[in-house]
Amino acid sequence: MLLAGTRVLEWAEGLAAPYATRILADLGAEVLKIEMPGEGDPLRREEPSLPARSLGRGALFAALNHGKRSLSFDPTRPGGARLFRQLAARSQILLASRPPALLSQKGFPLGALEAANPALVILELSLFGNSGAFKDYAGSDLTVLFASGFAYHSARPVGEPENQPPRGGADREVPLAFGLAAAFAALSGLLAAQTSGRGQRIEMAEFDFYAQMLIEPLAEYGEGERGFERRRREFRGTEVAGGLIWVLRCADGWVLVSPREDHQWKRWIEVLGNPPWAADAAVPTSVRPRPPAGLVHAPPTGSCGARRVASPRTGAAR
Repeated sequence: MLLAGTRVLEWAEGLAAPYATRILADLGAEVLKIEMPGEGDPLRREEPSLPARSLGRGALFAALNHGKRSLSFDPTRPGGARLFRQLAARSQILLASRPPALLSQKGFPLGALEAANPALVILELSLFGNSGAFKDYAGSDLTVLFASGFAYHSARPVGEPENQPPRGGADREVPLAFGLAAAFAALSGLLAAQTSGRGQRIEMAEFDFYAQMLIEPLAEYGEGERGFERRRREFRGTEVAGGLIWVLRCADGWVLVSPREDHQWKRWIEVLGNPPWAADAAVPTSVRPRPPAGLVHAPPTGSCGARRVASPRTGAAR
């Protein structure tokens, strides 16, 4: 296995950090997960549960933590702090999602850990980063999803933020994507440490990760766009799912359409029966980065209303 013999110490909760270390475990690393005494990781109690419910085996906890070993102690207490330092001294990677201030106050500042283990790779995950105006903000995956602006581009986003409750990303995909990025960062740090003999300290903020995925707004901002609006455009019979994607009502259900490439756009026009508006000079003949607003972003739903959902065998609309 790629990481056979690599020791990873995890002191974290939530989704992103445990997913990162699970990937490392899948690659052969020996992952030791620290859980607080008594209750353990909160995901143990989150439904749905596996059949062995008495063991506190929530399905999500099992998915994120298989292949690891677990040790229950409190690193913030004197005895636990000593054990934590001993474990960090024999590890190659430390992944923590605890505030740096907490680490320093409780007797194990990062500098001391690095001095005891010069080749240690320390990966710190946080919501808003360890510096900057937002560093002391409390939150969750959901609040960061909205604070970063990424929720604006999620499927079926909130159109009226003052009147609608927030909606999280489907299937916890965004924090898991952050965890995947954290696993890559840990591997990069480990490679650098093995090459140079010097440990690495890596900081990753969930807020920054979400913001950098706003590809279209960042591109528009680079082109001079400044008139951003919190509200999504709404069109009768159309459900905008983010980007060049539409969920349209048909006679017997719904169909998701995403003509992102030129051949898909041309086929989409053919499926609609080559409507007259497609020949308008204002409508692009190919998919462009910024098609005219109100034309491409508002597809003629009437053309789909009488059609049936595409055949699962041929993919052709009927």
